[in-house]
Amino acid sequence: MLETKGNWNKILDLGTTALAFIGDGIYEHKVRLHVTLDGGSLHADALHKRAVKYVNAHAQSYVAKSWLFDDEHALTLEEHEKDLLRKARNRKSVSKSRSAGPKEYKLATAFEALIGALWLSGQEDRANKLIDQAISMIDRRLSSEQSRQNI
Repeated sequence: MLETKGNWNKILDLGTTALAFIGDGIYEHKVRLHVTLDGGSLHADALHKRAVKYVNAHAQSYVAKSWLFDDEHALTLEEHEKDLLRKARNRKSVSKSRSAGPKEYKLATAFEALIGALWLSGQEDRANKLIDQAISMIDRRLSSEQSRQNI
């Protein structure tokens, strides 16, 4: 197995696609824990429907875009983390999303790549902190959208 702990440059050598693959699994795992432990239905179908609200290109790109461009969240990321988001976002992609446009899909992939890079470099606490923040940001957005629909 490739020893990556603590070596950011070796992590980046894996490529953003591989990092996104790892990050996707880690993020989905954390989201599944969140929706299961947050209460509500324990039926698999209901849990899956709740998880999909967090694990999709639209939600993940919203978080990545906020971290890169929103003044409120701009200080969330270290400069090398922003660099990775930009690099992953700008990478030419051969795969396509069924439900998102190319820009949104690239930002979502960049989000996953950052989570994967942090995890593989031994920065699990940092990855968890960013995932928790992402979930909170998405929760607020979903709540706001729900409020507007109830008006």
